[in-house]
Amino acid sequence: GRIYALDALTGEEQWVSLVSSAVLGSVLVQDGQVYVTTFDGALIALDARNGEMLWQKKVADRIWAAPFLYDGLIFFGDANGNLYAFDLDGEEQWSQELNGAVIASPLVKDETLVAVTSLGNIYLMGLDGSDIQPVSIGGELYASPAPAGDFILVAVTDGDNFLIALDQNGAQKWVYTPEK
Repeated sequence: GRIYALDALTGEEQWVSLVSSAVLGSVLVQDGQVYVTTFDGALIALDARNGEMLWQKKVADRIWAAPFLYDGLIFFGDANGNLYAFDLDGEEQWSQELNGAVIASPLVKDETLVAVTSLGNIYLMGLDGSDIQPVSIGGELYASPAPAGDFILVAVTDGDNFLIALDQNGAQKWVYTPEK
């Protein structure tokens, strides 16, 4: 895969960096570094000035979605169902094994980390990976959860419901199912 840096005003290419595999999600830019996840299961940090690779960390399986940054931690999941937290220096802080592939980017809302899996599971937990509250719903979850006021919205694929709103504790507040 390739990462391209362009001048935002002119569109002129600034640098190109080759990485180990395809990049399926967006990149993160923080404090002069570009963080990217790859399909072959790597979290990579590049120097934002020149694209030079600073470090690369491999995880158990393929990564489909963009990493999510919150409070100095990079959160992302892999196709094996692992959810990871790395610091900005590439040190793994913790990992949790979830039920189902983590295809979507996680979310942090009000100090609660939210991750979804392909098997229809939603996990709410502390930023340190503790106090996991699993919520199982019918259908598959491939889209990232989204914040909406006091709620967390989860879009369902191949299930009876289309969109579900949960509160911070994982309690279902409403469901939207379009007419067929």
